[in-house]
Amino acid sequence: MNNGFRVGTVSKTRAAEGKMLVDIDVQGAELYDVPVKSLANTFVKLFVPVLVGEQVFVFSEDGDMDKAYCVPSLFSSDNKEPLGGSASTVVLEIGGNTFTVDGSTVKCTTQEFVVDGNLTVNGTATLEEDLNVFNNASIGGDMSVVNVVASGTVVDSDGNNGA
Repeated sequence: MNNGFRVGTVSKTRAAEGKMLVDIDVQGAELYDVPVKSLANTFVKLFVPVLVGEQVFVFSEDGDMDKAYCVPSLFSSDNKEPLGGSASTVVLEIGGNTFTVDGSTVKCTTQEFVVDGNLTVNGTATLEEDLNVFNNASIGGDMSVVNVVASGTVVDSDGNNGA
């Protein structure tokens, strides 16, 4: 691979025909319409937006930068690694949201967590704040909650309407 790998800085981004294209400054030379490659197979597809000012890896198998492609951003002094990552902990930051995954726990830190579909908890659910229940909700098993606020009729397992 003769000069087939470089680091560049994104100067412009755009989407075209279902793919992301970027312009990249590579050591003072501007590359135009460079496709961004990301991880994908038939099971998992990952799109990581590339933003202006970020550094990216630029590849060209034969060293011809007119045939280059790039992979999403690198950590830099302006784009630091998220805190808490280690050899056994993965940290994913998306905007103001953080997902931390280790060998036994998945933690999501966010202002709002929305489940669009069914939510099943196999085990004990502990809420340290209030639980607001709207429309038709079914809650079974062990749950420890500070306060429950429900709209509509509340029916618990012994049929005494939540008493």
